[in-house]
Amino acid sequence: MKKIIYLILLIIIGFSIGGCINTPNEDFNNKIIIYSLNDLHGAIFEDGQEAGMSKIGDFLIKQKEKYPDSVVILSAGDMFQGTAVSSLTKGKIVVDLMNEIGFDAMTIGNHEFDWGIEGITRFMDGDDENGEANFPLLSANIYQKSKNDLADFATPYTVIERGPLRIGIIGTLGESQTNDILASIVADYQFTDQLTAIKNYTKILRTEENCDIVIVSSHSDTKAINQSLANLDGDYKVDAVLNGHTHYYYAGEEHGTRSVPLPYVQSGNNGKYIGKIVLDIDPETKQVTDVSASNLATTTYCRSENSKLTQIINQYQDVITQANQVLGVAGKTLNRTEGTQWAADTIRKHADADVGIVNGGGIRSAAFPISKDSTVTFGTIFKMMPFENIVMKVQLTGAQLKSVIDLNRDSLFFSANINVLNKTINNQPIADDQLYLVATIDYVFEKQVYNFYAGQNIVNTNILFRDYLVNEVLASVQETGKWLS
Repeated sequence: MKKIIYLILLIIIGFSIGGCINTPNEDFNNKIIIYSLNDLHGAIFEDGQEAGMSKIGDFLIKQKEKYPDSVVILSAGDMFQGTAVSSLTKGKIVVDLMNEIGFDAMTIGNHEFDWGIEGITRFMDGDDENGEANFPLLSANIYQKSKNDLADFATPYTVIERGPLRIGIIGTLGESQTNDILASIVADYQFTDQLTAIKNYTKILRTEENCDIVIVSSHSDTKAINQSLANLDGDYKVDAVLNGHTHYYYAGEEHGTRSVPLPYVQSGNNGKYIGKIVLDIDPETKQVTDVSASNLATTTYCRSENSKLTQIINQYQDVITQANQVLGVAGKTLNRTEGTQWAADTIRKHADADVGIVNGGGIRSAAFPISKDSTVTFGTIFKMMPFENIVMKVQLTGAQLKSVIDLNRDSLFFSANINVLNKTINNQPIADDQLYLVATIDYVFEKQVYNFYAGQNIVNTNILFRDYLVNEVLASVQETGKWLS
């Protein structure tokens, strides 16, 4: 009798243990919570609506600690380029912070190319001194022409686990964004159709990687294809979409032919918002049953700094000091349009040229307005013009210059001595056969549409355009006591 009772007890214990093994993780609360940043552009420090990375990171770390089997932290690209401290470290300070926060993946954005391909590969080359990312850099549609395959530096997807779930994350980049990158850097690359890439890798994730959930993190505004994505089901189903690049602020759901809508979100820029998508999960089928998408204002939700993140930032005191170098005081209030016109006039003046040309997108909106009597630092000018653009000089005939004016595809700003409507320079008609010395930046110069290469006496000055701007501020302050007084 005792033997029988003993055997029964062993069987009961065996079933209990077996039940424990097959029970979903106790910390899994039947939800996947996706937090995302896009287009941070190196906004490390608190500034107005920008909470700064110490506070943003503290919020994300606490969420992950509270719900370790639910929270996923992602970036939709353009994290590094935009402020002096970040750009002077070529993004290393941002990567260090993202590592500490625990990002699960980051999509490659167009501005990740600003320091060349090596500016991307340095974070995965095994050299700790130049910075190593503890998270994958994703893109499933960067095609390298010379090797007839995807670029080696871009990982199409990654797979992570949360509780009982396997989650696949696909990165993509907008097809037209080669136009937003210095042409010489991406001459060997093409950004292929996003929808095709998403469908291809979604099927791989679901059939070969056994993923239960698929997230798309796209450095582009995918609204044009969201309906198609919302209609995908079965092996091709996408459960959530993160967007970037356009700096828009939105969150919503696309209702397709399947029963559960597709949530999508884009969260502005410079760390003003954190995207949040919540997926309710059926623990039995591991399928998404309901969704929600929203944006969290970081100045509201991110209230406390994180000591470890602040310590990382303080390790870069040398570049912080350089960024805070005071150049002078603004003599007037300046909006972005006025600032871009000033930049076009400055490149003409300092290059001793007849004409100055800059693209409107090169002078960034995040720097404006600059208020009268506000302190202007090196960081101020860096935020205005964060890119490593070089000044180029070329002689164009009047006919060629008129063609550039007529072909304006990049919101070009011309120095104020040109009237683009009347085709005059210094109130004199532009003569077709006369040579004019034009100064512009390499980004504009390399645009094939303008055909600057057909000009004469091309000179690469190897001078940063930003240096012209800084020197002009210093000269103005020295002469009048204020910048633009």
